[in-house]
Amino acid sequence: MPDLIVHTYGPAWNTIDLSPFSVKLQTWLRLARLPFTTRLSIPSRMPQGKLPVLDMDGQRLPDSTAIINALRERHGDPLGDWQRTPEQRALARAVQSMLETDLYFTAVWWRWTPPGNQALLRAEMAHYFQGLGVPKLFAPLAFAQARNGIQKQLQAQGAGRKSPEELTANGEQIMSALRDFLGDQPFLLGDAPATIDATGFAFLHTLLNTPLDIPLKARVLAMPTLVAYHQRMLALCWPERVA
Repeated sequence: MPDLIVHTYGPAWNTIDLSPFSVKLQTWLRLARLPFTTRLSIPSRMPQGKLPVLDMDGQRLPDSTAIINALRERHGDPLGDWQRTPEQRALARAVQSMLETDLYFTAVWWRWTPPGNQALLRAEMAHYFQGLGVPKLFAPLAFAQARNGIQKQLQAQGAGRKSPEELTANGEQIMSALRDFLGDQPFLLGDAPATIDATGFAFLHTLLNTPLDIPLKARVLAMPTLVAYHQRMLALCWPERVA
């Protein structure tokens, strides 16, 4: 029985998890060959009020990056990140910030703001609330509370103050940079996957594998190297999801 429990939102549409950070952590665990189980949880009951969270050694650890760092300390750097050159580690950290900070809020805006996407997300999150045992009558209220919180975050961060065209252009610049960074390599740092590949895959996966109307998705689908990279990571880490 795995001693690692990942608290998550659970699968949504055709994605591994609703959250790219949960996809990132679960993908990293598979790359590291560390068995784990998942459990649907409520963010407000978790440290920092966010998911994913990991139960390990009697502790409840928040934040996907901090969790991975703790696992590397415990299991001796299973992906060899510490063996990379200083330049590679610096570039990987820069790409991580580009995706997890800049692109993340662009993606969140597209999920939660356009009415059509809101409706699709509301219907999908109804399954999440059902899995948590939330009475069906209260699911719309729970969704509205989550949406209001997200909108406040978007306004404070700045993405909520931009036009759809600006957000799409920003996302395309980020994805073009990721494509150029990948180049003709199989993985972001060369021939073998590293921790940054869990992040890169997660953000591509949660963009490409939803029915949401996001203009950036079409832009990425027109980047063959990124599409192939996503499929390569999917086959490596999630072979049961390969069509």
